[in-house]
Order: sequence, then C-alpha cells, then structure tokens
Amino acid sequence: MRLADSVRERNPEDGTIDTTEGGLLFCPFDEAFNSFLGGTAGKLLLLSDGERFPLLSPFTRSPRALSMILGSADALPLFAMPEEVGGIVAAGGSEVMEAARLFAAVRRVPCLLAPSDCTLGGVFTERGGVLLGERCALPLARAAVCMDESLLISTAAEGFARVLLARLAFFEGRARSVFFGVPPPPEYVYARLRTLPSEVGEIASLNAFLAAEGFTGEGDILAERTGRFAAFEVLQRLYTAFFRCGRPRKYAVADYAARAEEADCPPPMPPTEETYAKRALLLERTRATFLRELRLITKDAAAYRRQYISLGGRVEKADLREVRLLPERSGGLSVLMRDFGLLEEL
Repeated sequence: MRLADSVRERNPEDGTIDTTEGGLLFCPFDEAFNSFLGGTAGKLLLLSDGERFPLLSPFTRSPRALSMILGSADALPLFAMPEEVGGIVAAGGSEVMEAARLFAAVRRVPCLLAPSDCTLGGVFTERGGVLLGERCALPLARAAVCMDESLLISTAAEGFARVLLARLAFFEGRARSVFFGVPPPPEYVYARLRTLPSEVGEIASLNAFLAAEGFTGEGDILAERTGRFAAFEVLQRLYTAFFRCGRPRKYAVADYAARAEEADCPPPMPPTEETYAKRALLLERTRATFLRELRLITKDAAAYRRQYISLGGRVEKADLREVRLLPERSGGLSVLMRDFGLLEEL
C-alpha cells in the first residue's frame, strides 16, 4: 500500500478535516476528535492504554461516550461492547492501535487513532497479531490517524532511529538483490530517505511513509532485542567492516544446527559449494561499490548520534550475541557473513 493512496489532508477550500478511513491528520487531537464525532452516529468507544487515558478523559463526559482502558493488551473484552457503538477512537501504543482497528474491522465502524509512538507501530499494518485470549493474525481496518506532535514528541528519538534503520535497510536490500537474487528495493523509497528529518512533524511524516510501505530490514529485527539506535550503530559498523575487509573463511563452516537451536529458529539450508563460490566472487567484484554506497549513508554517524540524543534518546550498546544470531532470525544480509564464517567470533 502506497501512502500516497491513503493520505487525506485539509480541504484547501474550507479548512475542514477529512476524518475518513486512511486519513493522515496533522492537527491537535481535540480538533480531529470533534470532526470525527460529527461524522459518526450512535455510541463512541474511547479506547486507550493507562498512559494515554488522560488524553481521552475530557471526552468521556459526552452521553455518547463509552470508555475502556486496554490494561492487559487482551482485546477480547472489546467485543462485549453494545451493538450501538458507531465508531471508535483510540490513543496509545501499537497494541491499542491494532485492537481498535480490529474492532473497527469486525463491527464495520469508522476509527480514529491518536498514536503515542512516533514509529507508528500498529497504525498501518494490514494484519495484526492481536491478543484475543491467544495471539491471532487478523485483518485490520484502515483508520484516520491524528498526527498530534504533542503526543509524538516523547518518542521522536525512536522515530529518528527508525529512519536511520530504514536507510540501512535500503542498502541491505540493494546488497541482497546482488548476492541472493531478490528484487531490489524501490528507488522512490531512498528518494524519501535521502534527506534526514530533524523536526518532530518531519520525523513522524517519514515514519508514516515507511510504515505504510511496510519497509523494513534486518535492523528492525535486531532492534527488538537491542533498541533501534544501538541496532543502527552496530549494523553500520558490521556492514562497513564486512565490505572493507571481510574475506570468506572457506574452512570455518558455521554449525548451522547449533546456531538454530541457540536462536530458537528452524535450521537454515547451507549454501551449495557452487553458490558459495559465486557469492565469494561477487563480493570481490562489488566490494568497492557497496563500500562507497554504505559510506554515503553512514558518513555522518557522529552527527546522527548527537541528533538522537538531542531528541531525548538514550544511547546504549548492542549485545553482540544478538548480532551473532541475527542471520537465523532475519534471513538478511548477515546470512552472507555467517555463511562465510565471519560471525563466530562475535
């Protein structure tokens, strides 16, 4: 899904806000809420996590309002709501976003989201792992999204780190297309990533684009265990070292079964001798080109760190054990390093 297909903005003629499904609304939350309220009928369900309930509490006085705090992340109690609920408004993190969109999909009612996470987790995913007693992958409804900067500013650093990971993911995709024969990432994605955002609104807007595109790389998988900025810093060093001086160690064969067991993943298929030799030759032929591309993306790493800290981010180091097991968990570019015997000493 392209973000351009789903973004709705202010009507330039009358200044009103379009709160139809798929809208992206850069305005204060109360403005988006009042417009949404005027376009719905029946009861209005206000859903939040504990942290964001104060945002919705002023609106609970309406005779149309029903409120609920998703305390345990289990969305099953939502479906005990009366049938006259004609819309849902949700504020909070990814679990709340997905629960609200599932409710909207099942009840076929409009939905307004006020995410508190600048990376917009759960806002654009077409299917979500919603907890309904047990985790279920279910289709989710599209929703209008209120991009209130006052709600997003506390997580702007994570949004910025997500953009940095996306730049690495584009590089990773280019390299995987050469070594693994998969389709390369679309150039229009990097066109959006070429200039890094600095303001909260710019960061949120670019994260909306990335979320709508579903654009990710192995850095996002590593980030689940190490944090986003730590994942970016350690991966950019790993990729740089690999293309600068990594050499296949033909007799340093990885113990695929032991690695898979340690990572709690199915064992991968080792490359054939022919595939190994082909990739080793490709590495020598493309090393300089990829190193130049990588340096363009990471040359201002010190400035990235300063920007991350200025946005409120806390810099931490990645656990190298998580990096060592990344190939089993991601199937990304690090697979090439594992197959060449270059990750065993991390």
